[in-house]
Amino acid sequence: MQPTIVVRYVGLLLALLGIVMLIWRTASSGSGSGYDTVRLIHIIVALAFIGLLEAALARSKREGTINAQGRQLGMAGRGLATIALLIGIFLLLSLFLSWVTGDTYSIVVYFHAVFGILAVGIVVLLFSGRYRSSKSN
Repeated sequence: MQPTIVVRYVGLLLALLGIVMLIWRTASSGSGSGYDTVRLIHIIVALAFIGLLEAALARSKREGTINAQGRQLGMAGRGLATIALLIGIFLLLSLFLSWVTGDTYSIVVYFHAVFGILAVGIVVLLFSGRYRSSKSN
């Protein structure tokens, strides 16, 4: 499999896990061992997604397989993924430092979800083939 396909599938898995967590949190308290297990898997998949994304973007740049619009889209996806990752780290730390967030935790979860879904969507679009340069054909 090509690295870009792996990034797309890992991104889709990440988004699916995040959406399940969001629904779970909205529908109930968002606690318990099942929720914590999904959260741990989500964190691991998110870190893998960021690593694979960076590797795929570096490889595409080195090989010149993404056109100028694709490079701009890649930077937008990288930026949104970084923001989502930083908010996710904040959320993770807030589990241990609940006095920092107080009642704003729920609001931050929704911001994290929006940035994360946008980042995955842009990355999936970027690696869909539409933004390939003529060198890659």
